[in-house]
Amino acid sequence: MAGTDRWNFAQARVIASAIVWPVIAALKNWHEAGTEGDWRAHLDEALTALRESAPAACRDADD
Repeated sequence: MAGTDRWNFAQARVIASAIVWPVIAALKNWHEAGTEGDWRAHLDEALTALRESAPAACRDADD
């Protein structure tokens, strides 16, 4: 990401962390739920929560 010249290294690190840690949290939720069911459902729920909690300006940019 930093090599694209769109973001510097520090910005790319923040963006990558914003992507990776919600995935880790979703997998932890799945594990704590006994690993029953599809782990992707936990990931979808986490991403939906992030999407819904984003400021309106960010949500409008995705539409």
